[in-house]
Amino acid sequence: AGDEAVTVRARTPFAESPLSELLRAPERAPDLARATPWYQRLAKIYVVAVLAIAAAGFVAWWAVTGDLARAMGVTTAVLIVTCPCAFGIAVPLGYEMAQAGLRRAGLFVRRASFLDRARSVRRIVFDKTGTLTTGALSVGNPAAIAGLDPSARQALYDLVARSGHPKSAAVREALGTSGVRLDLGARVVEHAGHGLEMTRGGRRWRLGEPSWAAPGNAGAVDVALSVDGQLVASLVTTEQLRADAAREVRGLAADGCEVWLLSGDAQARVDAAGDAAGVPVERAIGEQTPQAKARFLDAHDHGDTLFVGDGVNDALALDHAHVPGTPAVDRPYVPARADFFFVTPGLAPVRLALRIARALAQVVRADLAIALAYNVVAIALALSGRMSPVLCAILMPASSLTTIAATVVALSPRRRLWRS
Repeated sequence: AGDEAVTVRARTPFAESPLSELLRAPERAPDLARATPWYQRLAKIYVVAVLAIAAAGFVAWWAVTGDLARAMGVTTAVLIVTCPCAFGIAVPLGYEMAQAGLRRAGLFVRRASFLDRARSVRRIVFDKTGTLTTGALSVGNPAAIAGLDPSARQALYDLVARSGHPKSAAVREALGTSGVRLDLGARVVEHAGHGLEMTRGGRRWRLGEPSWAAPGNAGAVDVALSVDGQLVASLVTTEQLRADAAREVRGLAADGCEVWLLSGDAQARVDAAGDAAGVPVERAIGEQTPQAKARFLDAHDHGDTLFVGDGVNDALALDHAHVPGTPAVDRPYVPARADFFFVTPGLAPVRLALRIARALAQVVRADLAIALAYNVVAIALALSGRMSPVLCAILMPASSLTTIAATVVALSPRRRLWRS
């Protein structure tokens, strides 16, 4: 069910495998900015309205004047002058410029509706390990590992060798490979939000959250290794905030956003990380299971919450968030649930994306206002017979160039908008 490590052996050399063809990138044009459902509906309404107005103008002029050529001239003028320049050219250009700018900053948009939904975000919820922090942990008490007997060292190695969790990586690094050898037949199960479990020789080994791995053992303060519920080793891991975490938290608060910290780690560690990053103590919540994280978002997200997480423990929360994002590009199951992912060592792209989403909304409104004013005036003149098709053919590209120029100037990479 996806909670156990498996061993796969390839029987065919990769060069001879059909995978080489399947994995080859197709030669095709790059994807263009896609219209979101709102703009698709707007475009349909616009087309129907223009055709209805043109048809009404034709019928009215033919009925009043009886001049078919004149009626056809007015209809042609209406059809030429009604250019969908705002949502046909300028708006898609604006979205592409916004996404291109975010890509330059290290953030990649996966879902077309992300920028539309991001402009309503007023609450940011960060996971801690690997998200607010660098995710690169280290074992603070390596002597606890050095003192293990050979059987416990082997069990510990078989557990951590099959997990991508940052704590497992830290333990694996501290353990090394001296005196241990991977047991290919070991069956390790990962319990989301708790830890790893393996049965060997009729004994149950666990590594993970202390209250789960070794219940009742007060000595286990961070990561516990146990056998049959008895504490074998208590490990402490240390971590560092991302370099710009405190600055970005302050910036998000200055932009009017609530910043929360939601983690499955011990409350004391969450409090310490929140204090270092500037997250108010009442908004730093620890000891959360994956289900509890999802329930938190269900209770607090009113179409205005962005959640950033990086691990399997965050999968449910990513599914429940109004806007989900992740820095975990190395774990496909996480980005697959997200609207965006970022590849920078810091958190700056998150705040930038929110700022760009709001700026883009202003640009879109301006483009639509320009287009609306132009079309109202131009259609009125065309229906009154004061504009020839030739004059309309001159004015139509002029209106398009106006909205395109306004979009390019507003979202230019040189604008202060793109700088922190």
